[in-house]
Amino acid sequence: MVNTKILTQEFDYHRPASLAEAFELLAEYGDAAKVIAGGTDVVPQLKYEKIAPKHLVTLMKISGLSDIHEDSDGLNIGACARLRDVKQACARGPRYAALYDALCSIGKVQVMNMGTLGGNLCTASPAADSVPPPRSLPMDDATRVIVWNDAAPAAQVAAWLGEHFGIAALQPLEEQASLLGDLPEALRRVLVFTKGWEPPLLEFDDFLKLLRDQAGADASLTVVPIDVTGTRVRKDEREIWARALAREH
Repeated sequence: MVNTKILTQEFDYHRPASLAEAFELLAEYGDAAKVIAGGTDVVPQLKYEKIAPKHLVTLMKISGLSDIHEDSDGLNIGACARLRDVKQACARGPRYAALYDALCSIGKVQVMNMGTLGGNLCTASPAADSVPPPRSLPMDDATRVIVWNDAAPAAQVAAWLGEHFGIAALQPLEEQASLLGDLPEALRRVLVFTKGWEPPLLEFDDFLKLLRDQAGADASLTVVPIDVTGTRVRKDEREIWARALAREH
């Protein structure tokens, strides 16, 4: 498809003031409706004529969805919070270093100003710059396990650790935040689980550099590529990963 630069389709534009109203519109119009927030994904699809909804339902007028506030549990980010605002909020301290670093990788000012964190996540594009901060699993004072890009559920990670290292998590993986700033001073080993069927992307390489800086030169850093079943990939695939990482590190 050729980018028309203009919107050639006609559609009705709805601005619900509440989630209840938005749900009613989506239920009424079904597949003929498309949700839009910042528009950095939907508008290009319209211009390329990849989608042709009869109704666009914006979420940007719904109170509370753009809010960002911090409490004792961490940073609470509304689905419609602009990427630029999330980046500013994450700059408050090291607790949000992973998300801040991911947002720093977004090069276009227009995307930062218009795009929303919720839209960036829901798009599920391989190029979605803010997807996702890693989950961090404290094992003990010397070991930390990190799951990158939702490579595996907690149960598979726990089983792999028990089988290969004979160690068990101190707390459930789901309860841990991605707080690289909380790495213990006595850290000696970091295991990073990642999707072995995907090539090492730039944001993963940037994350490893950030992790190395924060973990220190004395800590060992091991990347564990796993397959869709949660087991380690074949030897030839591990060698591909090893060569790719060696070029960058």
